[in-house]
Amino acid sequence: MSSREASFLIIEKAGNTHSFEGIEMKSLQNKVSQCHICFVIYNFVLGFYHKLNLAIMIKVVKVRIYPTKQQKVSLAKAFGTTRWVWNHFLALTNQTYKETGKGIAKYDMIKQLPKLKKQEETEWLSETYSQSLQSVCLNLSRAFVNFFEKRAKYPRFKSRPLVTS
Repeated sequence: MSSREASFLIIEKAGNTHSFEGIEMKSLQNKVSQCHICFVIYNFVLGFYHKLNLAIMIKVVKVRIYPTKQQKVSLAKAFGTTRWVWNHFLALTNQTYKETGKGIAKYDMIKQLPKLKKQEETEWLSETYSQSLQSVCLNLSRAFVNFFEKRAKYPRFKSRPLVTS
């Protein structure tokens, strides 16, 4: 890919997905203007190939997305589920630390996720992708590492936002 080529992923409002790899900027602008774009992720590579160990610049363009009602519901469920998992494991870590003097390792948190999904009162956790829940555990673990290395404050419980945009 040359310095004037880019990789694009375009998702139209209709849900059709188009991927353009190594396309010239001018021809891409023509294709983009023909689509009703809901979301564009784009990587613009400046310079030479990565194999040459030279600097590569990634440029990101932010655009607004317009999810359907069903997508809004599933996003709200995912956000709520990840917030609940964060708060659950933060409380569990605090309790474990008070009892034993040690916290919970990130992979121990991840191992507990399938057990939580099988319980009747938390079976709704299975509606969210497992990778999202696992990343919450990794993020919480990273938050504790940052706290103990004095790069951040102690992790806080997450509350439901008053306004969702």
